Amino acid sequence: MKYTITLDKLATFFNSNLAEHDQIGYKLNGDYDDNCYFVQSLDVQNIHFEAIPTEIKKLLSADGMDSSNCYIYDGYLEFDDVIKLPYFNRVTPNQEYAVTFRITIKEKNGEKLDTKRLHTVFDMLNKE
Repeated sequence: MKYTITLDKLATFFNSNLAEHDQIGYKLNGDYDDNCYFVQSLDVQNIHFEAIPTEIKKLLSADGMDSSNCYIYDGYLEFDDVIKLPYFNRVTPNQEYAVTFRITIKEKNGEKLDTKRLHTVFDMLNKE
C-alpha cells in the first residue's frame, strides 16, 4: 500500500534573547495561540511505508529542521524547533521563528494512519 505525507508548517515570531519565553506566545506541545501563523502545506504522494521516515526527513531538512524533537499529538507527528528563515518578514532574513511541522500520514483511501502504525513510524524515525 502507498501513503501520502502532508507537512503543515506553523510558525510564530521568536526572540531567544528574551528571558521569559512564555511571553512570546508560541505553539508548544499542541497548544496554539493567536500569534501562531500558518506558513505552508506540502504533500508527498505514493510513498511506501518503509520510505516514510526518509521522506519526512527530506521535508524537514529543506528548512533546516531537526527530526529529533518529535512527538505524537492527536494523531499527528509533530516537530518543534527554533529556526532562522525569512517566512513572513523578507527584509529580516535572520528572523527567528518557533516552528512546528505537523505531519499527517494518510493511506491511499484517505484514512489517517492508525495509532499503532503511527507509533511504528515514530520509532523508525528515532532509530535512523
